[in-house]
Amino acid sequence: MVEEGGKQAGIVPTEEAISRAREAGFDLVEVAPAAEPPVCRIMDYGKFKYQQQKKDHKGQKKSHAGQLKELRMRPKIDTHDLEIKLKHGMKFVEDGYRLQLTVVFRGREMRHTELGVNLLKKIVDYYEGIAKIEQSLRQDGRRMSVTLTPKPKSERDSKRMKKVEVDDAPPPAIEAPKATASPEGAAAPLPPSESA
Repeated sequence: MVEEGGKQAGIVPTEEAISRAREAGFDLVEVAPAAEPPVCRIMDYGKFKYQQQKKDHKGQKKSHAGQLKELRMRPKIDTHDLEIKLKHGMKFVEDGYRLQLTVVFRGREMRHTELGVNLLKKIVDYYEGIAKIEQSLRQDGRRMSVTLTPKPKSERDSKRMKKVEVDDAPPPAIEAPKATASPEGAAAPLPPSESA
């Protein structure tokens, strides 16, 4: 038996252990029932359970290892908007979350998936110092994504963070036919209509 202060009391009959616990105003709790003889402790069981719950809750609060946060963007995202998203992502990674970067394509953007690939590669390079790729680039319908996981704190190097620039160059477009010009440099007049 172990007394309330942590002092070893040795082998004590059950009835005597129960009476000692009642005299002290505490509970007799069986700590190791498989031991020979079983080990019991005099303690306030309600307080012990409360502290155990508090300890478990605190452990869950700090552990984000399995949780996933997503940053969703379009391939033509503006530089400032991207910087804001990257700052949010930085906080998620520093807090221990896994980070999924997703580029969503709409309509004609599907013809220019290379814009999404380039954007995701730049973002992965940005997070290179604090995160590593967990799941490489993959496309699922109109969504292209990559998943990052935080590096251990001993391996993190926030000085390697790079500034990400978004290419503002539009995708190649089909050129419109050029208007023919008159010899004086003015546009050619339209032919007269016969409906008048």
